[in-house]
Amino acid sequence: MRKYEYFQWNWFLIIGLGAVVIFLSMRLNDPATPPLPFYATMLIQILLILIPLMFYGLRTTINDDTIQLKYGIGIITINFSISEIQSVRPVRNPWYYGIGIRVIPGGMLYNAHGLDAVEIRFKSRKSKVRIGSGEPEILKYEIEKRLAA
Repeated sequence: MRKYEYFQWNWFLIIGLGAVVIFLSMRLNDPATPPLPFYATMLIQILLILIPLMFYGLRTTINDDTIQLKYGIGIITINFSISEIQSVRPVRNPWYYGIGIRVIPGGMLYNAHGLDAVEIRFKSRKSKVRIGSGEPEILKYEIEKRLAA
């Protein structure tokens, strides 16, 4: 079966951290501002590079037997076995669930942008998982197609 792949950008993080980088650059280069210690400046710069690399988007990949979620460059990777899935349904998350990796009532939420998701329930555990997607109906179809195979 053909591999399914969908990428969801985290525009909030990209734009938000871009604004923070611009603000901090202006602030750190202001002659009227006393300079920060070298290690503090380096720590800030490292964090401003690592955080966007780790969370700039979410790649959902479905193979014949697994669902793989990768945030950013892949440091954070989550795998689910398709054989363990009991049911799949498209859902709309409330706005207050937020974005990113979240604990929600009854399970976990993995998304990078938007409110649409697919809710997965498993045979062997009570918790559910919600995977954010801009195309939840297609994601549901791809998972169900592999469940039926």
